[in-house]
Amino acid sequence: MTVVTVVLTFIGLVVALAAIWGWQTISQGAATEAAKASASQTDHHLQSDTFKAGLKLLIMEQMENMKKSSVQDDVVVDVGALEAAALNFDSEHDEVWEDD
Repeated sequence: MTVVTVVLTFIGLVVALAAIWGWQTISQGAATEAAKASASQTDHHLQSDTFKAGLKLLIMEQMENMKKSSVQDDVVVDVGALEAAALNFDSEHDEVWEDD
């Protein structure tokens, strides 16, 4: 009975070690395959026409927004210059209207 217990314990340890080794191997293999699949899908998506069209649209929208912002900044500066000129306008420069 003691010999059977020792043999079963030894077999149990061998099975446990084999299970741990198998789990680690499967885990590493799965991680490697997942990384490959992710890289492949990412490359495929970045090369797709849908992605390129969407990116082009976003770039065009951003360029239009930058143009509008630039024009708006120029208009604000011009209005500010006009306001400054109006505040500094001397009353002796006023035109005198004479009715005939």
